Amino acid sequence: MSSLLWLWSKISLYLLLCLAAFHCAAAQSVNERLTTQIAALVDTYNDEAREAKVTHSVKILTPDRQISETCADPELFLPGNNSRLTGNKSVLVQCGSLRKFIQISIHASGSWWVALHPIQSGQVILSDDIQRRSGPLDHLPGELLFNASNIIGQTATRYINKGQPLTKNLLRKGWAIVAGHNAEIFAAGTGFQIRTKGKALNSAAAGQLVRISLRGGQIITGMTTVDGKVKINLKE
Repeated sequence: MSSLLWLWSKISLYLLLCLAAFHCAAAQSVNERLTTQIAALVDTYNDEAREAKVTHSVKILTPDRQISETCADPELFLPGNNSRLTGNKSVLVQCGSLRKFIQISIHASGSWWVALHPIQSGQVILSDDIQRRSGPLDHLPGELLFNASNIIGQTATRYINKGQPLTKNLLRKGWAIVAGHNAEIFAAGTGFQIRTKGKALNSAAAGQLVRISLRGGQIITGMTTVDGKVKINLKE
């Protein structure tokens, strides 16, 4: 009798261990699948970073037991401001009408650009003014610029220290039209063209709107072109 009890206890223990191992493997499988899906989602949020081959690694912080019943193909959303895709984030996971938030940690690595020397406010940035750096992005500011083509030819909006990472808010496009200067205006319609000149009331880069004062005092608004002219769209 004692032998049977001993054997049964061994069998029960073995079954419990197998069951625990099964649940552990299943939870690990869900974790790995979700991690891959969330990593793919993160990569879609910054076109410039993707083009610059910035790499992201994702770790799910939510315990496995809370994600074990997640469906195989959930809808995933990253709510909030995602200009800085590093650190701890919340991901909304939706399976039909069921919704839950999963906590994740994002680590990113790549190359970015810094000022090679101090850059003055209003200075047009050239290739000799910047330097590439590589490494973890976790503690760098948001809105980093990863491509030199988005930096060279831009104008500094403020003083930039040597070694300071270059971000979107530090730069603007160079002015194609400067406030107070005369600008050529052109408009075209079916079978006719109009050309005249006026004084710019504000500075504008190519692709931005500019207000122009004409000789008679009339003020019009047009689109700034890359060659420093003003295009007026005439309604048919």
